[in-house]
Amino acid sequence: MKSLLDFYRIFDLAYGTGIIDKYESLMEMQYWFEGKIREYQEEKLKAIVTHAYNNVEYYHTLFDRIGIKPADIRHREDLEKIPLISREDLQNNSRIFMSKDISVRKVFKMHTSGTTGIALQHVLDREAWAWLKAISLRNWSWAGWNFTDKVGLMTVAGSSSQQKGNFKNKIWLNVQNLVPIEIMHMDEAIIRENLRKIEKYRITHLRGYPSGIYSMALFIQKLDIKMEMKSVMTTAEVLYPYQRKVIEDVFGCRVFDAYGTHDGCVSSGECERHKGLHLHFEPSIVQIVDPAGRSVPNGREGDVVATALFNYAMPLIRYKVNDRATMSKEPCSCGRNTPLIKHILGRSSEIFRLPNGRIFNGLSMPLEDYNSIEFFQIVHAEPDRIDINIIGKNEMEEDLQKDIKDIQRLITFHAGEGMRVNINLVEKMEYSRGGKFRYVISKVNYDKI
Repeated sequence: MKSLLDFYRIFDLAYGTGIIDKYESLMEMQYWFEGKIREYQEEKLKAIVTHAYNNVEYYHTLFDRIGIKPADIRHREDLEKIPLISREDLQNNSRIFMSKDISVRKVFKMHTSGTTGIALQHVLDREAWAWLKAISLRNWSWAGWNFTDKVGLMTVAGSSSQQKGNFKNKIWLNVQNLVPIEIMHMDEAIIRENLRKIEKYRITHLRGYPSGIYSMALFIQKLDIKMEMKSVMTTAEVLYPYQRKVIEDVFGCRVFDAYGTHDGCVSSGECERHKGLHLHFEPSIVQIVDPAGRSVPNGREGDVVATALFNYAMPLIRYKVNDRATMSKEPCSCGRNTPLIKHILGRSSEIFRLPNGRIFNGLSMPLEDYNSIEFFQIVHAEPDRIDINIIGKNEMEEDLQKDIKDIQRLITFHAGEGMRVNINLVEKMEYSRGGKFRYVISKVNYDKI
């Protein structure tokens, strides 16, 4: 197969996904003027709201209770008539958010935690998945990626419970020109192995968490090795200016940051001008709102709220994603007329610096994949001790005990020699004085290690 483009054409023929057709349309749509963008979004909005009222228990009950009909939601501004929903609402009542025709839809089950520590499962239908895949390809194209390039995917070694689908996952990554590069923990030997892998597979782009790529860059910097990549694509955390500078210096290329949610409600990325994050307007309507759920002016900070336009299996309307952002007052000079995010606040992960010399990336720990866990929190409590605080699901006690043993082995392996790992079953989690939940916490003064 000559390139990823050939693979997707075959995949589209086999499964009817139309990823390449969607991608080609998206490459034109990114230059639409604002009026056409509004027309497109509002047409999709009316369709998804009507579907949600007719097929989703939560929205049918809600609309009847507050006295509105689908016909009342015709414009983007009309969304403010609908109350916000939260991650906790979905976690506690996920079934009532699913469409009653879900059994006849081809759906994917997805897991996500963001940095909230709330393990959340949601479903995505095949059409929505295909659009999001095409959007991710457009996002990568902004970083100079093309269908023949190989991407180093900065990832983690899976738990034993994840290994069941490992062979299929390897094939899926391979045909997409994605090469896993482990960053759960790092030392000089692992860094050198990662560098050998980059050279062996002729990797030209890297993609992963800013904290993990930054930690890797610091190791490479100490080894005085010069790299030449086409781009580094960061996601899932706040990218800080000091991280961007070190990463660009070490890898000899520009960093292209992205922000999105695993459920597909929000997707955005930097273009070649690096003036902010272009919101992909096709999959959702994104609003920045005040505590009352009202849209705030561009330039003012607020909560990120999204209404998904593609996912008919589990429609999410006015979904508060637990991040805060500020929209830019000025459009980007690149010619794309999509809304531009100036700042994302939140999604910052603690990096644990261990006395054995390892760097432990807390955000990379895939605890959301354990169905027996309701909430979790990872704490670097002492230089040689990591605590994992867990609230389990009462109805899954037997599975929880098996998962705890699995987690103990996984974290002990990645933490390395001399580290103690404690698993604590707790009734409530630790919050900051301001009431904010952080799922990765360090209580260690690294200057003293």
